[in-house]
Amino acid sequence: MVRSPRHTVLFVLGFAISLTACSNPTGTTSGVVEIGATKSTAERPNEPLADDADSASSEVVVTASGKVDALAVANRLVVANEYPSGYERDYFRHWVTVDAAGCSAREHVLKQESITLPQVDSPCYVVAGDWYSAYDGITLSDRAEVDIDHMVPLKEAWDSGAWRWDAETRERYANDVADRRSLIAVTGSSNGSKSDNDPSQWMPSVSSYRCKYLGDWVAVKARWSLAMDASEAGYVKKQLRTSCAGLKIAKIKKALVSFGPLPSPTTTSASGSSGEYVATEVQAGWFCKTEHRGQYGLASNGRRVQCADSGSGWRWKYA
Repeated sequence: MVRSPRHTVLFVLGFAISLTACSNPTGTTSGVVEIGATKSTAERPNEPLADDADSASSEVVVTASGKVDALAVANRLVVANEYPSGYERDYFRHWVTVDAAGCSAREHVLKQESITLPQVDSPCYVVAGDWYSAYDGITLSDRAEVDIDHMVPLKEAWDSGAWRWDAETRERYANDVADRRSLIAVTGSSNGSKSDNDPSQWMPSVSSYRCKYLGDWVAVKARWSLAMDASEAGYVKKQLRTSCAGLKIAKIKKALVSFGPLPSPTTTSASGSSGEYVATEVQAGWFCKTEHRGQYGLASNGRRVQCADSGSGWRWKYA
């Protein structure tokens, strides 16, 4: 068939428009993509895709209630060996200001998770409240006894992909109050017991909470495009197929992730690696000076502590 000149022009123009629509000249990663919002993987440039047999059944579909299947989300996560070297807690600057009121991430979560109306010393400091620790079923009324735990610990995040991030991305991860699954108020003892472990190594003692814990775990990993190692993936997926079969979780908004060079190891001085520590070589539970109230120190074990009101005086407490 011989094309007329008019048909040839329209064909070429249409082809050019198709190429323009499919191109992505910037190569940027969107931070507003929702897992479950679409079935098109082309619209999820930042989402890690599974490379195992489970990926064939990992299509994430939204239910009528607006939720997604936890197992389908887990199946979309990359399974890879961890990067276990080079981590330092100070690489994740945390408890920075996160809202218009000028509140730190810690104070924000304390206000948000109090099961009673919190008493707040304007604008941010939570003077009193009550907190239920879902890990061990204990209710706390002393803010000094409350730990704010990262659902996926900072060390686990580092090993699972955060080692490639730039400093700004690590800071946003450490202070992520945009998704309530990222940070949780718990007892210090349960937080210490969990440490940097993944679900294959540690699970909450409250059995009725374990399925929610797994759902929150995969949600945070998916939100930040973090991988799972083989033992972690095996355990999580097995539980989501058996004990937690059919678990549905709220849709996940993908976080913007930017990459940068590996950070250089820091040397902490008496004032802290960035001038933030007012005391070093202290112990959690020790009394702190009046002038140090609300400020941060460095414990002798290398962990960050904060001078906080314990109800029986101001003491250093793990931050």
